[in-house]
Amino acid sequence: MHWISEEKSLAAVLASLTLITAAMGSPVKFPSAGVRITKRNVSAVDKVVPAGNDIELECKANGPTPPLIHWLYNGEHVEQSPLDHLSSNLMAPGNFPNDRSQNYYASVSTLIIKETDSSKAGIYTCVADLEDERQTKSFNIQVTQPLLGDDSSQQIKRTEAIDEDPRIYLYTEQVYEFEGVSTQLICRATQGFNKPPPSITWTINDQPITNNTAGFQLMSNGDLKILRTSNVLHMAEVKCIAVGSNGKTDVRKPFIYMYEPTE
Repeated sequence: MHWISEEKSLAAVLASLTLITAAMGSPVKFPSAGVRITKRNVSAVDKVVPAGNDIELECKANGPTPPLIHWLYNGEHVEQSPLDHLSSNLMAPGNFPNDRSQNYYASVSTLIIKETDSSKAGIYTCVADLEDERQTKSFNIQVTQPLLGDDSSQQIKRTEAIDEDPRIYLYTEQVYEFEGVSTQLICRATQGFNKPPPSITWTINDQPITNNTAGFQLMSNGDLKILRTSNVLHMAEVKCIAVGSNGKTDVRKPFIYMYEPTE
């Protein structure tokens, strides 16, 4: 694993942890931790959770080019679907102008840890990559005994639902970009590591995007390659739709703002 340790300042990583309390019905969110980290040895944030619950880790990264995010558990890569390999977490460089000061991309990734117990305690790290920079944020997950009164049957039902339903775990949330460049919208989905990945489709203003749609290319990992940005994309309703084998869907709508390059 290659780590970039030089002090840089392009991307910011925001990470938060949600404890999914199935018996109570609504997630309990821990306070978000907004940080700018470029060094590997920064101490992890301690989080203590009761055993038997599911945990959702969320990581947000932004920068002047599309950030790509993956997760580590005690230093080892976490694969969230059969297509989630480090080799697929690469992006061909776009034809971006040299001045990126007016451009902004935001990516979001989530990691669900199901039915926590002592074997799943440890260091979970969000790794956000730009073209020449790596930023990280770690959580030290500590597991305690479950609280008295937890309804285990509801916890099992909630976990099964997470396993079966499609879930988009990495996606582009916002884009502010020049017209006339090539770029990529990220959309990666899973319905459980041991199951085939959901099918992913894209639409623009409710019209399907195919490889025959001018200006677009559908990637095998679910991403959408934009061959040349234009004002057609400005404020358009673009959707990434993941369809699971059970017919259920998960949808993300990146906000896209296009503008003409300055002279």
